[in-house]
Order: sequence, then C-alpha cells, then structure tokens
Amino acid sequence: MTDKEIHKILRHRFAKAGWTLLIYYGIMNVMVIMAMFAQGIGGALEAFSAGKLPDPVEITSVVADNAWGYLYAAAVGLVILVGWKGLPFLSREIWHSEKRMNPASFCAITCVFVSAQLVFSVLTSVLNALLSPLGVDITASVEAATMQEGSISMLLYGALIAPVTEEILFRGLVQSTFRPYGKRFAILASAFLFGMFHGNLVQTPYALAVGLVLGYVAEEYSLGWCVVLHMFNNLVLGYLLPELAGMLPGNAGELLQGGILLAVSVAALGVIIANIQTIRDYREENRMDGRCLTCFFTNAGTIVFILVFAANMVMMLSL
Repeated sequence: MTDKEIHKILRHRFAKAGWTLLIYYGIMNVMVIMAMFAQGIGGALEAFSAGKLPDPVEITSVVADNAWGYLYAAAVGLVILVGWKGLPFLSREIWHSEKRMNPASFCAITCVFVSAQLVFSVLTSVLNALLSPLGVDITASVEAATMQEGSISMLLYGALIAPVTEEILFRGLVQSTFRPYGKRFAILASAFLFGMFHGNLVQTPYALAVGLVLGYVAEEYSLGWCVVLHMFNNLVLGYLLPELAGMLPGNAGELLQGGILLAVSVAALGVIIANIQTIRDYREENRMDGRCLTCFFTNAGTIVFILVFAANMVMMLSL
C-alpha cells in the first residue's frame, strides 16, 4: 500500500471525530436556543398575567443563566452514544485501567492538573498586554471562561453533568477512536479537539493543557478517574473556592486563591522533576507516527471543526 493510499484511509478515519463533535455541538446549540426561547416566552407571559409589561433586562438576565438546554443536550448526546456504541462500551471504558490509582499517584496527578490553571492566568495577562494596544478587548472571553454558576441548572450542568458527558465524549469516544494509532497520538488529538471545542481564545490553551493530563489518566488509570478530576476542577476550583474567597475581606480572597495555586504549582514542578525519566521513557515507548499527525490536521472533519471554533473565538473577541 502506498503512502498516498495510507493517508487517504487515515484521513477518512480521523475525520469521523471532527464530524461527530460538530453534530453534538449543533444539537447542543439547538437545545440551548429552544430552552432559552421557552423561558423567555414564559417570563413574558408571567409578567402579562400579573398585569405588568415584561422587563427585557430581567428576562435577559434570567434566560442567560439558564442551562437546561445544555442538560437536555447532554441527555440526547448520551442516548445517541449508547445507541451507537452500546452499553458495553461505557462499562468497558469507564473503569478499565492499566494501572491502579493509589493515593500518591492521585495527589501527584491532581497537583499537575491544578497547576494548569497557571496556563490560563499567564496567557490571560500576555494576551491582554499584546491585544490591548490593538484595541482588542478580551474581557468577554475571560468572563466566559471564569463565569461562576449562578443558577441551580448552571451549577448542576457545570459541576456535575458536563464533566461526565465531556469525559465520555472526548476521553471515551474520541480518544478510544484514536487509540489504535498510539497512546501519545490519541492523547494529543483528543486534547486538541477538547481545547478547540471551548471556542475561547483564553480558555482553549488551558483546556488543551488539562486535556493532556486527562488523556494520560484515561489511558493509564481509566475514564472514571477523569470524571473525578473534571468534577473536582469544575466544582471545587471553579465554584467552591471562588465562593469561599469572595467571603473574605479585602484582597484576602485573591491572596488565598493565588497562594493555593502557587503552592500546588510548586508541588507539580517537583512531581515533574522527580519523574522526568519516567516521562522520557513513556514518550519513547509511545512514539507517534508523523503520518497520523499529518492526516489528523488535514482531514475535512478536523479542518471544518477548527474553522467553526476559531470563528467562535473571533466572535467572542468582538463582544
């Protein structure tokens, strides 16, 4: 078989991941729009029934904090996935592992995982310094990336449901599709798609970094531990810690968050240094075929996927 024929086969196989994610993204947007529209109409009718004119600002605020569309989309996505792959896929993927997760490994991985927050913090500062002189405001992107869950539906989706559906989708379905072509390639490809899926200039690099850690955990310790880490990130780091910091007076909250992040990042650096040879051995044992990377980035599904979410990033910057 010639290289040209191999490239054609690989592009065809890799394209499925991009198209599948775009279909899910389309379903999610339709569900979100329908839920927001229904709640907006409901709010207007409620105002009319009370003999008042609807308050557009109040209705917009309530609608924007509505995550029921995301919850419905997650349910539909899981039904489609189970119908496509079958329940044995989930039971096989969720807790199948090559290594046993012990407390020391969990603490080390958690430190590295949490330290990825530095990617977001540093990148935000760098982008702001580079783009502000050009008249580009990244405030909307930062707010979207750091938005706390203000309603029950937003908290339920962001802290509990999204970690489950995103891990099953990206580390389960997508990464398992790439796995036959090598662990490193599967981890990198799924992490890239996960990062781009966020469609946010400041959040995408952070999600990519987090995706690399989660991808490794999925390959070595199981998909179930990915869900645990993802929930910890969204619930504890994204919601509970900021809530606690907000209760403290003055700058004490920011100092608390910064101190925790700094301490964990130093611990993560220590973990990486202590395991540098293990990391090198892992890279050597799981070499990537350059043809896989070439075909991953040059197939129609990935290209359209990149264009759609790059457009989202640009739109976010224009807000």
